[in-house]
Amino acid sequence: MQFSVDDFDFASLTAAERLLLAQELLDSVFDEVSPSTSAREVAAPFNSEQMAEIRRRAGDADAGRIVGEPWETVRGRLLNR
Repeated sequence: MQFSVDDFDFASLTAAERLLLAQELLDSVFDEVSPSTSAREVAAPFNSEQMAEIRRRAGDADAGRIVGEPWETVRGRLLNR
């Protein structure tokens, strides 16, 4: 069965309830995939070349070869635009 977001009325849910629903949906997806499947592979259907690039970049980040910024810094910059 295929659903559309228009099939559901989320207006009656609080923000906290929508977050809980989103977490439940994500958990249900991860329960169905193999433990070796990364969140990136589940979240976006990239082709093999794109996945190789994502894995390379993730490896660089994990190894400390890429310097990132804390989420709070990025968020503040975006909100001040």
